[in-house]
Amino acid sequence: MTSRSMRTVVGIDWSGAAVAQERPSLKIWVAVVQAGILLRLFPTSRNGAREALQEMASETSDLIIGFDFAFGYPAWYAREHLLVNSARELWRLARADRALLAATPGDPRRSIPVGSWPFWRAGTPRPTGNPEIWRECDRHLRAQHDVHSLSSVFQFVGASQVGPATLAGMATLADLADDGFAIWPFDAPATGQPLVAEVWPRLAARDVVKSDPAARLRWVDSALHKPNAAAGSVIPNPDHRALILASDDAFDAVAAALWLDSLPAVANHSVWPRLAELPAAAQLEGWVLGVDRPA
Repeated sequence: MTSRSMRTVVGIDWSGAAVAQERPSLKIWVAVVQAGILLRLFPTSRNGAREALQEMASETSDLIIGFDFAFGYPAWYAREHLLVNSARELWRLARADRALLAATPGDPRRSIPVGSWPFWRAGTPRPTGNPEIWRECDRHLRAQHDVHSLSSVFQFVGASQVGPATLAGMATLADLADDGFAIWPFDAPATGQPLVAEVWPRLAARDVVKSDPAARLRWVDSALHKPNAAAGSVIPNPDHRALILASDDAFDAVAAALWLDSLPAVANHSVWPRLAELPAAAQLEGWVLGVDRPA
């Protein structure tokens, strides 16, 4: 159980797999942290994640959630091809397509034509040159942190694809916005309102060899030993250690939660960058929390 009087931080490792909408999946993990202690770690479905967040929002007045999918498409594509002028319009289009996750990419009923350029999948070429396949935050992250392993939101093929997770995630953002959650940076954080942000777990654990179970656990043990951690075991449930050893997806959820819990911005909503302080493209594309604003 979580304590209502304490800040609750949640990291969610996401998946766009069609079967994960209603059925629990080992590709979707939720990690719950309070005061530097891992309290819960469990797999779920996309619907299950929303229900868990609704329950937590009813139990605590200070809830911060980090998702590891992109909160938008590049602004040029959203405006010129989807004809939307706000992130919420884009999320509603994604939600309208939710019933079509298992449909063929070229299904004409789709509001977002993921079977057409500039999306690419098996048998179709990756766009080169123009158009720009990265969001502005992605470009900045690649330059600022020398990160070149990021995948484009248009990619629907390969082990590193993030296209399906982005599409399914934006549909969930539409749900959470309707549920009264604030979505950063589009909404300013408000006291007592659950707050959702885009995070990138590898910012927290860049040096971890994720394929090494022991390395994953060493990082978690190190990250959990923080000055603000409560007395006693930092992983009260021994089963959580086994889950981190067994699943790098579970590790990503834990890494996101612990990293988010450590950010100064989490303790002080007033220092969260406002939308007007970010590049103009962020109004449609979103921004990864923790990535510095361009000078």
